[in-house]
Amino acid sequence: MPKKRILPYIIMGILKQNPNSTGKELTNQFNEEIGEFWKTSHSQIYPELKKMLADDWITETQKENNEKEINYSLTKKGALQLENWIKQPITELAVSHDLFSLKLLKLPT
Repeated sequence: MPKKRILPYIIMGILKQNPNSTGKELTNQFNEEIGEFWKTSHSQIYPELKKMLADDWITETQKENNEKEINYSLTKKGALQLENWIKQPITELAVSHDLFSLKLLKLPT
């Protein structure tokens, strides 16, 4: 059985708190804040952003003066996915990833 994707929910939690974040800003959040609970790298974040765009969980916009800089925002569908994920009970304790603390950190207000 394939492992459930967790990374998109973390990214959506960041985007809920910080709309219009760039991929670099998302990566910095992992390095500065979330890394204590969940480790990832930019090589995992960018492919996940593409999947999330395809799932219609996020949108992207390019800056007018810099086409290479893309900002990501949460869609209504993504916000609902995030809310449902946070409400799901945690039935097992993870050894290398602390889902409970992660959900508390990114609990929507």
